[in-house]
Amino acid sequence: MKFRRDQKERVESSDPHPALIEPPLGAERADGRLIGEVLLSMGSVGTEELADAAIRQTGSGRRIGALLLENGLISENELAAALSRQLGIPLIDLRSLQPSAAALALVSESVARSLDLIPVSLGDGVLHVAISDPLDSRVPGVLRAIDVATVRVFLAASKDVRDSINLSYKALAGIGEFVDGYAAPSTIQTRSAADQLAEGGTDCPVIEVVNRLVSQALRDRASDVHLEPTPEYVRVRYRIDGALNQVVTL
Repeated sequence: MKFRRDQKERVESSDPHPALIEPPLGAERADGRLIGEVLLSMGSVGTEELADAAIRQTGSGRRIGALLLENGLISENELAAALSRQLGIPLIDLRSLQPSAAALALVSESVARSLDLIPVSLGDGVLHVAISDPLDSRVPGVLRAIDVATVRVFLAASKDVRDSINLSYKALAGIGEFVDGYAAPSTIQTRSAADQLAEGGTDCPVIEVVNRLVSQALRDRASDVHLEPTPEYVRVRYRIDGALNQVVTL
């Protein structure tokens, strides 16, 4: 029995109503060329450089593109552009886009980081997703399982995907739960925060709060973290580009 590519994308999923992936991942190459040939035609590498990479690839099982990138012979943007030509997946510039909250809610931060992908926008049952590695065998199954009608896939440089993930998923999300849990009247604190810190327990709420504050500061490229206690609460502000910005009140 024969299927069109879009039908096959649906049938291979165990979900009774899997999302349709456009364009299909793992399908035949759009122009039939190997990635090395595409890079050569783009002028990104020379014949000798490509030949040396092919020799290093023998027996290693690694991809030509990854080897060329590792040796500084091509950039991440050049690799993304070559994959776009080879596989027929359009490019997207994440540097000028802010992913929507609705799109981000459909993919957890852990999944986004492990697969190097970022959901960008959602509308009329269509989710736009940017990925850096369309050859990752795990990606199609994850995309098909998202509760939308269609997942439209775009390519972006890995660095741009990682930067977008760092800026979009907030480390401070849920931080209030740790503070509330620690201060709940029903909770009897037999040890002080200082005692818990001294014992080195990683499950201490104070450690989790500090970790999240520092992680978010790094993601926001803050130069300073200001902790300003008052009798009722602690205000946290980051200095970003010379200006203090309030980020959370604990």
